[in-house]
Amino acid sequence: CLYNGDEYYSKLTADKITAIYQKQADNWRIGWLLLYLPSDYARSNSAKWNFILQLMKNGCHSPVMYLEALILLNQTPSLLIHLQEETLRILIFGAKMQYLSDELMQQVVSIAARTKEYNKGILKVLMPLYDKQPTQELLRVICMQLMKGECCDKESFIWYERGIRENLPLTKLYENYMMSMDICREQEIQKNALMYFSYQCALPGEYTEYLYHYVVKNRDRIGELYDAYAPQIGRFVIKQLYGGKINSNLAYLYQEVLLKEMATPDNIRQFAEIVFYNRIRVADDDIVNVVVVDERLKEEMIYPVTGRSAYVLLFSNDHTVLLEDASGNRYFGTREYQTECYFFPRRFIPLLSEHAKDSIPYNLFVCGDNKELF
Repeated sequence: CLYNGDEYYSKLTADKITAIYQKQADNWRIGWLLLYLPSDYARSNSAKWNFILQLMKNGCHSPVMYLEALILLNQTPSLLIHLQEETLRILIFGAKMQYLSDELMQQVVSIAARTKEYNKGILKVLMPLYDKQPTQELLRVICMQLMKGECCDKESFIWYERGIRENLPLTKLYENYMMSMDICREQEIQKNALMYFSYQCALPGEYTEYLYHYVVKNRDRIGELYDAYAPQIGRFVIKQLYGGKINSNLAYLYQEVLLKEMATPDNIRQFAEIVFYNRIRVADDDIVNVVVVDERLKEEMIYPVTGRSAYVLLFSNDHTVLLEDASGNRYFGTREYQTECYFFPRRFIPLLSEHAKDSIPYNLFVCGDNKELF
């Protein structure tokens, strides 16, 4: 009927195939034929679009129908009103095939910008588009979607960093940038971010520590910006010190900020309480406690393991470390662990002997294998 162009025959054929389709609505091949026949499903581009969406809802995943839908959308982008599941499947296919017109891409970005909830499918459409057409508006919408989903992984970091370089005016962009950063390794922090946090930093503790570590380490390079940070870094260091907090970033801050700029007698006495802390990292997930036995103490010291790590006090080499599982079984020499020393206490003996003579950790250290220092 398509070949000979007979109008009557075409209408008759359309009616018969429509009847068949109504009994087999999950057969997209029959539905596809109706797009090329004078049926109600093909009376306009809008009707065709709605029919294709219905085929998608009925389970169609055919590239043939994806292409039919994309031809319609590229011709009439205004057909696209919502980014629902079926629509996103079509657009993801089009983005992969690079078969989205500029006008259609603009329509997608416009709708995505108004979408209030996070949708991973939207990102699967937008991210490939950015490689083809890296506009600031597209980048803004991508960052907005990532923040709506509270995405803070390595892939998200790349987009947040691009957003900061473009100086996008998005609330919480800089916070998400920092919280998606891999703080287990050193990396560059964008100057715009450094300037932003110099006014106020409300990041979670571990990210604040990482940021301040970076600022102090690079104080000569960032110049006057360090002066803006100095007061808040000082307050933060004191708060962590008196809270008994310790990790590698804080250990650096204690040595570079506390001992060099804030070495008051009270602060030194408090420092004496944490200078003997070490981090023990266990190899096995079933270990829940690290037990330190020191014959000079009446009781053993038990430290909980979190994330395979425990922070323990070690006053000398005269101690025994045991690993304990949830059943109370203890292991000596049969389970692997590593000890990370944050400080070399001998370096601080002159300072501690002057201001921390009454500190129990300090005196245990002195009474151990360090008597020759006096």
